Amino acid sequence: MSFLIEILKAYSESKQIRFLIIGEGTWFDRIDKFINEGHSPNVLLQKRVSPLEYRELLIASDMGLIFLNPKFTIPNFPSRLTSCLEIGLPVIACTDTIIDIGDIVEEAGCGFKVISGDLQRFKTVINNIIPSPGSLKLQSANARALFEKEHTTAKSYSVIIQGKD
Repeated sequence: MSFLIEILKAYSESKQIRFLIIGEGTWFDRIDKFINEGHSPNVLLQKRVSPLEYRELLIASDMGLIFLNPKFTIPNFPSRLTSCLEIGLPVIACTDTIIDIGDIVEEAGCGFKVISGDLQRFKTVINNIIPSPGSLKLQSANARALFEKEHTTAKSYSVIIQGKD
């Protein structure tokens, strides 16, 4: 999550970008302190929200950010990514070099991969997104298509229980 703080610092003066961070993970207190010290007026931090409110916040967002700790190299597919795909929300996946969710969203045309710590790549992605709202619409449609193809309950059942890909 130190990469998240680097990003918040880099965009602290931005009038175009606002961050909403939800969750009370191990970095909550550090992020809260950072915000309360006045470093990021464009950041809202929430400990928790109801599932309905979470969904409504996702729907109101332009882009989802997925941060996975680069020290944990065990492959996983976070449920928050599935939530983003379900509503058609493009994502930026900030991960290590082993986890493949960044590759998956890039190949599906519904997001971007950023290796954790690569602030220049993150800035490049953001700088390409801001002037291109049409690109976000296409990525949104692709996100929903990826969800329908790979992440519905029926598909998950088929993969887990029946061993079919």
